[in-house]
Amino acid sequence: MRDGRAVVEVAWDDDAQDRWILWWYRYDESRHERRNTVVAAFTKRAEFDGRLAEASKELERLKAEGKAEPVERLSGVFHPTGYRAEVRERRTYRRPDRYRIVARRSDDQNT
Repeated sequence: MRDGRAVVEVAWDDDAQDRWILWWYRYDESRHERRNTVVAAFTKRAEFDGRLAEASKELERLKAEGKAEPVERLSGVFHPTGYRAEVRERRTYRRPDRYRIVARRSDDQNT
């Protein structure tokens, strides 16, 4: 609760609403690689900013204690309603072009 108001977190992949997604770039043990991991998602920018400030303090504390790597960082992104569906659609239409094989005519081979 912030300023007497409840902070509402939403599912980061909920494509039915606008959302601000907070990421933490760190080592992901399940995938054995460094990558952006989702911390939380919010419908309001102010809630996102507040959580980002809290997470920044936490990250600085962990770095000072040697419990976080120097390359770890926080970031975020805004996804409007329908963003994931749009990306999925773009990928569907783009993929056939990526792997298209153009047949060469026999008379083109000698030029």
